[in-house]
Amino acid sequence: MANVESKKLFQNKGYVYIIAAQTLSSLGSWLDMLALMGLVALKWNASPLEMSGAMLMLVAPMVLLAPIAGVLADRFERKHIMIISNVVCIVLVLGIAFSTALWQVYALLFVRGFFETLFGPAKSGKVKEIVGMEHIQAAMGISGMIDNASKIIGPFLSGLLVAVIGIQGSFITNAVVVAVSTLLLLKVPTSLKTPQKVQSTKRSWVSTLHADLREGYLFLRSIPVVLISVLLLSFMVLALQIADTQIIILLRELFTDPTKIMGYGIACAGAGTFLSSAYYARKRIRSTLTILLTATLIMGLVLIFVALLRGLPVSVLFIVYPALFFIMGFSIGAVSITTNILAQKQTPVDKTGRVFGFINSLTTFGMLLGIVTGGLLSEGFGVVVAFILSGSLLIILGLVTIPVKYVVERRHIHVSESIASAQGKA
Repeated sequence: MANVESKKLFQNKGYVYIIAAQTLSSLGSWLDMLALMGLVALKWNASPLEMSGAMLMLVAPMVLLAPIAGVLADRFERKHIMIISNVVCIVLVLGIAFSTALWQVYALLFVRGFFETLFGPAKSGKVKEIVGMEHIQAAMGISGMIDNASKIIGPFLSGLLVAVIGIQGSFITNAVVVAVSTLLLLKVPTSLKTPQKVQSTKRSWVSTLHADLREGYLFLRSIPVVLISVLLLSFMVLALQIADTQIIILLRELFTDPTKIMGYGIACAGAGTFLSSAYYARKRIRSTLTILLTATLIMGLVLIFVALLRGLPVSVLFIVYPALFFIMGFSIGAVSITTNILAQKQTPVDKTGRVFGFINSLTTFGMLLGIVTGGLLSEGFGVVVAFILSGSLLIILGLVTIPVKYVVERRHIHVSESIASAQGKA
């Protein structure tokens, strides 16, 4: 059945173009991210706080803009929003490539964060608009597989590019890849539905914006199992980011060439997330919260192991660390893909931008807090403490989810099954 759905999806030319564009954009992001970490951590020998600062500059605008980006995605043509986002990001990536000081990188990342935030809600809405409700799980699964396949290929290519043409060359390559992605987006069909018009006066715009943001939140609140899943996902991201942004600092203390093991680690994490996305694209998801609590417990243990096993010989760590990153990747993919599928299934297409804008804002806020906390902890107490605390918080989150799952699902599972049954008969 899943194979039949995938076949039908790839007969949809609009979906093929948007997925092809996503493939290149996602690949470019990983080429860019590893080059960015190398630029900040190695070229300027960044401290833990400076490393967190780079990530903070990229993430901070997303917290403020994500809900607004969702509103824009529901009001204007989503294809045009994605194209504008890509074009501006190309210019900013080239700016980072030729920056001569860390403050310049910070400034360019801050602006880039605003425009990258526009892409996500627009893409989510466009996919649902193109494929329809009956294929949304397969579409989201394929989208997740592509995102995470790029984590396998991207780090390998990035390491190769940095070695052959340098960090600047990696950024330029990313800009070219995103440019091709933009050309593919031109082939994506525009919506047949006329975008909602925005009033020209400042007062009516602010008033309408506030109403739309509130509508996204109220819709999520009307489906408690989705809202709780998103809140728990946000806390998971917070705990995870305490360690995630400091991984290059930990590896720098252990390896003479940290970018090499970092590339292997990201590739293995991407492989794990890819397999997770492929699995949950086909599997019937009975309980998102069960998946979440299991995955957070596993991730917590893995992060603690990463910190405690650092005394092993480097030759052993070259095998152990990528294996642990693979487990992390599979667990992260399990939570993110199932939560996204749950939200996509429950959200009408005309509210997708607002709802996912609100979701992105929550998860990005968690990411921001995690980045700041990780930098402060690593600077004050060392990177090992940051990893142990991150793992401990994830274990606590998993344990807390157990009673939450029981309460939420007991109150709402019967209603959800009744609605699903009614839709099936219809």
